[in-house]
Amino acid sequence: MSARLVHEMSRMLLADSDGWVIVQKVYMDESGTHDGSPVVTVAAYVARPRQCQEWTKRWNVAKRPIKVFHAVDCHNFAGEFEGWKEPQRTDLVKRCLSVIAESDFPGVVVGIQMNEFEKAMEGRPDLRSVFGTPYIACFQWTVQIIMNFALGADNCERIGFVHEFNDYRHEALEAFGWIKRHANPLGNIIGLQFAEKGD
Repeated sequence: MSARLVHEMSRMLLADSDGWVIVQKVYMDESGTHDGSPVVTVAAYVARPRQCQEWTKRWNVAKRPIKVFHAVDCHNFAGEFEGWKEPQRTDLVKRCLSVIAESDFPGVVVGIQMNEFEKAMEGRPDLRSVFGTPYIACFQWTVQIIMNFALGADNCERIGFVHEFNDYRHEALEAFGWIKRHANPLGNIIGLQFAEKGD
């Protein structure tokens, strides 16, 4: 996360007052939102800032010389992986996977199998309007699971959610607003920021 984004989140969480901010960071990303994808998912990792910093150092070493690791580009030898050979890619992926496996913070993933979703929604415009898009349903469930973690641990810490910019920003903000108003029984101060994948 860039220093600018950290500053903006801190100001938001403190309501522009002075003070200390202890935040659990939640980094979120989505997959499968393109037409024809068989599965739509939203995933997140939850950690304290120090854990994120330590993990990021290890991650940056493991992914060298790649600047921004994008799994689709890696798989398709595109973007920064253009011109790579399979053994070179395999070595990099092994290094990266070991950093992920060694992490000591929880992850959450929610997914929807699209053909089952379409079957369930067939002839049910009422249900479709309540459910929303598959992406927003996954996003809201992921955030709610994290809020339930806090509730189960009786943890009132501030939680900063960071999500990559995408076409669903407006809907995500609406879903997040609903959670803030109706599904935050401990009254945690929570915020949602959007950032570029490189951040």
